[in-house]
Parts: sequence; C-alpha cells; structure tokens
Amino acid sequence: MKKIIFLIIATLLAIGLVLPGCEGEGETYALTIGVDPSGSGTAGFTGTSPFAPNAVIPVQATANTGYEFFRWTASAGYFDDDYSASTNFNMPAAEATVTANFREVRTEGFWLDQITIEYEPDDTVAVNRLADNEFDVFAYSLDRADLFAIVESDPDLYYKESIGTWKSLRINPYGPTFLDGSLNPFYFVPSDFPEGTRTMNEILHKFLDLDYMVNDPSMNGGLGWPKVTSQHSQLSDYTRYYDDTYIAVNSSIGYLETLYEFDATTGATWLANTMAEIADLGYDIGGDQTSGWTFEGDPIELTIAIRSDDPARNNIGNYVGSVLEDMGFTVNYEYGDMNAILYNLVNVDADIQAGNWNIYTGGWVSTVLSRDEGFWFVYFHTTLWSSGVPAFTYLRYPTEFYDDAFDLAFLIFSSFTERDALYESCLPQHMKWGMYYLISDKGFSPLRTTVDLANDKAGGIYGSWTWALTAHFVDSAGDPVFGGNLRVAQHDMLTDVWNPPAGSNSVYDMFPIRATGDEGHLPDARDGLRQPSRIENAEITVTTGLPTITSNPWATLSYDDPITCPGDAWRAWNYTTGLPITVTDALAKPWEPWGLDTDVCSRYSVVNYPEEIWTHPWHDGNVMTFADFLYYWTLNYDRGLGDGVNPMYDADHANELAGEELGTTLGVRYTVNPEAGVGLSVEVWSDIWELDAERMCDDYFPNYDQGTGPWHTIALGILAERDGSMAFGEVKAQPLALGWINFLNRDVQQSELITYLDSIIAQDPLTYDDATVPYFDFIAAEYTAQGLGDFADEVLPRMTNLDDFITEFNHMWVGCGPYYLYDYNFALNWVTLKAFEDYPDDINKWLDLYGDPLP
Repeated sequence: MKKIIFLIIATLLAIGLVLPGCEGEGETYALTIGVDPSGSGTAGFTGTSPFAPNAVIPVQATANTGYEFFRWTASAGYFDDDYSASTNFNMPAAEATVTANFREVRTEGFWLDQITIEYEPDDTVAVNRLADNEFDVFAYSLDRADLFAIVESDPDLYYKESIGTWKSLRINPYGPTFLDGSLNPFYFVPSDFPEGTRTMNEILHKFLDLDYMVNDPSMNGGLGWPKVTSQHSQLSDYTRYYDDTYIAVNSSIGYLETLYEFDATTGATWLANTMAEIADLGYDIGGDQTSGWTFEGDPIELTIAIRSDDPARNNIGNYVGSVLEDMGFTVNYEYGDMNAILYNLVNVDADIQAGNWNIYTGGWVSTVLSRDEGFWFVYFHTTLWSSGVPAFTYLRYPTEFYDDAFDLAFLIFSSFTERDALYESCLPQHMKWGMYYLISDKGFSPLRTTVDLANDKAGGIYGSWTWALTAHFVDSAGDPVFGGNLRVAQHDMLTDVWNPPAGSNSVYDMFPIRATGDEGHLPDARDGLRQPSRIENAEITVTTGLPTITSNPWATLSYDDPITCPGDAWRAWNYTTGLPITVTDALAKPWEPWGLDTDVCSRYSVVNYPEEIWTHPWHDGNVMTFADFLYYWTLNYDRGLGDGVNPMYDADHANELAGEELGTTLGVRYTVNPEAGVGLSVEVWSDIWELDAERMCDDYFPNYDQGTGPWHTIALGILAERDGSMAFGEVKAQPLALGWINFLNRDVQQSELITYLDSIIAQDPLTYDDATVPYFDFIAAEYTAQGLGDFADEVLPRMTNLDDFITEFNHMWVGCGPYYLYDYNFALNWVTLKAFEDYPDDINKWLDLYGDPLP
C-alpha cells in the first residue's frame, strides 16, 4: 500500500500537480497594518510578522477622539467580522496589508448613520439570515406559521404585528370577448341578466373554501381571517354593519358571509344558471361543468397569473386554478415574479384586452390604519382609481352604485343615518364585480432585539410612514443608541421607476422613498390619526351637525353653516392662459369640467406652517420656497385637464382628478404671512369631511403621490413631457420614445433631463419664461403679490445646486427627509441611504410621541 501511495504522489509531481495543502509549506508572509484616514485612530495585531498561510491573527482598532471605527479592509485575506473593532484576520498565502477604517463621529442628523436595504425574495432565507445576524430587520409582513415559530423561539429575534395586508384576486373584466374572440365570463354584470342571476364573481365564492385557505400551512397557516367583503373583520365598520342594527339584514356583512360561504353544490346551480343566461344573450355556449364549458365549439380558457415569488400566493394560485377546472373551465397557469407578472402582464393594457390573463393572485398593503372603511367600494369596484389597477378601467356597474360609493368615500353625507343608507346600498352590490377578497393577514415583521422602530398597525414595518424617523439601535438596557448602520432586507426592491408625481406605487419602493421625504403631517402608526411634522397647527371648520371630533390639541375644531368658498380661491389650472381658474370663473361656467354650481361646501381648513418652513433644507443644498408649494398644486391640475390640447394631459390622472380634487375641492388659497409669525397658511374649501378633524388638514406640502420633490427637479420632467419624449405617468409613457420618467435613470433619460438643466443654467435670467422654466410667469407674479421678491433670482442657484448634486451622486432624487439616497444598484437590487445632517428636527421628536416601548 505504501508503494502505491508513493507512486501516486510521484506521478502528481511529475505532471506539475500538488496535493491540497502542500503548496508553500513552511513559507511565511509579511503582514502590515494601518489606519485611514491618518490620525483617526490606532490599530495593531497580536503576534509577530511574518505569518504562515491560514494563520488566525487577532487585530484590534481604537478610535481617536472625534472618530469611530467603521470597518476593516485588506489587500488579501479575510476577517471574521469586517465591522468589529476587535476580530480575527485570516492570513492569505501572500503578503497582506490590513486597514482599520475610521470616520468622523456624526453629531447632527437623525439616529442612524446609514441604512442599507437589500433584496431577499425568499422568506425562509431572509429569516435565517436575520437569525445569523446578516440583517437587522426584515421589512415584510409574513404570514407563515413555520417562520413565526422560528422567530418566536429565537432569543435574539422578536416581531411586530400588523393587520393591514390582505390577499385577493384581481379579475380582468374586459369583454364580452377578448381581441382574439374568446369569451370572458367575468365580463357580465347583473344588468345583463334577469334578476337573481349570479355574476361569476359571486359564483366563485361558492367554490372557494376561505377557511381552508386561511388554515392550510402552504397558504396562511392560521395567521389571518377569511375576507369575504371589502370590510376588515378587525375594524369598527365591520362590527357596525355585521347585522341589521344599522342596515337592512340582506345588506349586512353577516348575511353576505352566509350567502357566499363555501358550498360547491349551490355553486354548481348558480354556475349552470348563469352560463344558460349568457347563452340566452346570444353567445354560443356549450358543454357543462362536468364535460367542460365551450364557446363557439372551443373550450373556455381562463389564464391565472400567479406570483410564484411568494410561496403563499403561488399555492393560492394553484388552488384557485384547480377550483376553476372543477367548475368546468380550461385553465392556463402563468407563473413569474412581481416584475414579470404584475408589471409586464397584469398592468399592461394590451395584455388586458388580449385576455392574456383572467385572474391575478394579488395582494394589498394598507399603509395606514383605516378609520373609515367606506372608501374601498369606489376604490376597488369602480373606474375611479383605474390608474392603480389598469384592468378596472373596463369595469361596468350602475351609475347609482358609483354615486353612492363616491358619496361614501368622500363623506358626502351629513349624518350617520345617511352613511348607513350608503353602506346598505354598496355592500351587496360590490360583491358582484371588481376586486375579489380572500384573506386578511395577521402579519408579523421580524427584527433583531438590538433595533427598534415604529411599526404601523396596518402596514407593518414596510408600510410605516414613520419608520425612518424612529429606527434606532438600542443598548443592553433598551436605551436608544445614536449612530450605526441598519441592514434591512425586503421582499422586493427597485420594482419600478422613481418620480414623485406618478412613479412606483410599490410598497417596496415607497419604503426607502418615505425615508428620503417629509410631509406636512404624518399618520400615527398606532391609530391612523395625524401628527404634525412640518405644519405647526390647523383650524378646521365643518358644517354644523356633522359628527366630527378632534383628539389632538394641534387641530382645533369649530362648526358653521353655511360655509362659503370665496370667489378669489383657486379652483383649477388654465393650461391655455397659464393662470389659475378662480371659484368665480367656475361658478360662471358650471358645464365645464372644472365648473361649479355652488360655492357652499362642507368643510373649511386652515393649515399653518411656521416661518422655519422657508429654511427647511433639500438634500441638494437648496431650501424650501413658495415655488415648491405652487408647483405641487399647479402640476396636479395641469396633468388632469385639456384632453387633446394640453401636452401635459394624462388620461389616467384626469380620471383621478375628476373623482377626487375636482369632484370635492372647491377652492384653495395660499398666504405668506410673516407679520403674524406664520410662514405659510393654506386654506382649503372642500366637500370632503372626516369623522376625525386631524384627517382634514390639507397641507399641500410638496409630497406628491409617490414621494417628495422640489420644484426644480419636477420642472425638468415637465419639460420632457411637454416635448413628448417621456411622461410622469406609466400608461401615458408606454408608447413614448424614452418612456416612464425615472429620476434614478443614469443613462439616456437622465442625459436628456440634464440637457434641460444645462439649458436653464446657461440662460440669461432676464429671458426666463414659461417655455424654459415651467409656470415661470405665474409663479413670478405670485412672488410679487406675496412680497417675496423676484422668482428669477431663485432659478439659477437652484439649478446649479442640483447640477452639483447630480455630479456627486449620479441621480436626481432630491428629497428633504432625515435620510438621503446615497447609492443604489438595479442589477443587485440594493439601496443605501445616509443620514442627512441638516435635517432640522430633534431626534427624540417621534420617540417622545410614541413613548417607550415603540408600538
């Protein structure tokens, strides 16, 4: 045997190979150590250089006054822990230099030095990495019993609960046939049938066992509740309308839950009747549930689009598909992640019309605890919000339902009795079309015991609006620690473009976006009420008799009748003249889209900003000005009026504007009033009132639908949209050459936006006009009227600072929040935020509000 081994070794040596571990045997290599920057600290190692390969060498770093240790780096070899001042270095088979990197101790800004948010799509992997101390927070609401058990049993982990997520089915209502001629059975609504015939939405309820879905370990594992209607079973409106106390029994939630409970036998009868009625409408329907349904001799095929990146939704999709097969349909299964399924299939109008999907395994996150559930009827069962759910552009429903749902959503009623009547109308009808609800999740978001932050009761950690204002490390006693690098994992990352007016609506994108922005007031993570951020106070007046209350001293409440909107208030924007349309103008032309037939409204609010608002800093070195507020108001109306004439017109936005602002807000007025110690007052006359006064404080802060934005970055996007190369809105952008505006785009789009920036910087300020600086003439006139000087003086410094910011960070996402976007990577799906040291608030402001411990 010894001879054989000797021969093998000899042969290996003869052909130039060696056995592992034999190379360089007995050799040693020099190790040197240093610090960066010079004078920031000291560093050393235990032992004497040189060292043998694979030697484990203790290294230590000590910071000098004014500095703190950050991390180790090495020319070769590796450390047991790159971020520990005392760790081990593993020597390579080569000379090596190790460096202890220090940084100046930060004394300004909010709690954390840096936040790194990474993509981790696998829930199990994410929880295990959290347990292994690779992350501090998993910013996702989980609903898996197996992972809950892991978190609950690990002493280094804990969790935050939330109830604002749910699982649903999004139904494609286009029809009656798709572009290829195939039939869509989900197109038909009650008006197509004799009274009592069930729609396919209703029928599906009888075949789906929601209790099974909630409790099955592969779907929800018991962490949740069946969700039959739009009303959340853990909130007050569910309780109010559960029985016939306030509404007719056959409209009550309890009645509907019984009517639509799982019963495949009854479902089969409903299905047969409905298919027969479709045939009576003139459609060639054949077959039956057993043999399979046909249309014009071909099987009726339904495609279910399944989010396979979410194990629960993947299994739900498979279950729903099997149920559809049991119902007699031929089912196609389309699997993919969020990008492939949602953004490149379900939300694409051409795929909707082509019938490339019929049902999507959707999900929803309500990021603020709902104090009024009446909004969901118009939100998910009409075309009002079809820009968020493009397929719902094709929903059909009675005008009466829309009117009642709209009045309920925007509180166009004067008593609870009237509200009850609207609920009585909407509850039974919304079961027949639109969003199909499945499960309300009892979610949990895991994190390490060394960190704390404000978790929203509805939206969890990733839906919290105040997470970045409260996130901090804690010491062994549980006290807050200033500084540190927070490592966050998310289920998805950089899912869509970032632009403030109409960029990504993904909760995963909004998580870092909210950290970079600010608002006049923010939702309280505990109860959904509002707390002041930039505003100082608010005064609310509602019509006498309305059942409104206030719970916080910063918002005062009074009553009056009538409440009349003054004629000089701004009603809308005239894209032709470049001036506001006043309430007087609107009353003179009630037939116009912006016309009014009355100046009497339900509510008047005044929001007051302190004088410090004009020193509030943007991340690029600029400070907030009146123009930021004026752009916010103007762009909202500019994008929603002027079909066929206005280059800024966006049909999707126009649909929202007509239903929301134009449908409810009579007028707005701004006043800069330094004599009274007020930086800015915003007055709003509206038909929207709330049960809580704090939720009626329209602040018109430049926090757009998808993030905070200063006027000078928004202006560049407006110039591009006017030129027809790209657009803020997704649907409008799809056919354009450069597409959907992305302030993170480092390639062709950004080059074009920088062209506009360079042009403004090179221009003589005396020649500024609306064509080169959008809304210039209007804003300049407002500056003069408010005694603010010459708006032209503001333009060049703004643009120059932005130019320097782009040069440094290679993006144009400029916010004004506690953290700024430092870097990001589309390919690797990560975002890095850093502390904005000029953020003016006291770091304890929100911790003091929430108390100890955080919710």
